[in-house]
Amino acid sequence: MGEVRTQRAPISFESVKASDEQLVLMAELKAALYLVTHVLEKLPNSRFRSVAETNIEQAAMWANKAITHGAV
Repeated sequence: MGEVRTQRAPISFESVKASDEQLVLMAELKAALYLVTHVLEKLPNSRFRSVAETNIEQAAMWANKAITHGAV
């Protein structure tokens, strides 16, 4: 069988200056995630809460990367 490859964008480690439109999206994302973290702060300190907080941070990072490196 033949090997199937998909074309991927090159990985970029360069800083990207966000456009005004992107900055608005990033602010909306920040506000939404702030609401989630505010709820998490009401939970008792535990490994589960820590994992949830870490995953929210990770979601923010990837979403901001999608905003600045995507087609927005």
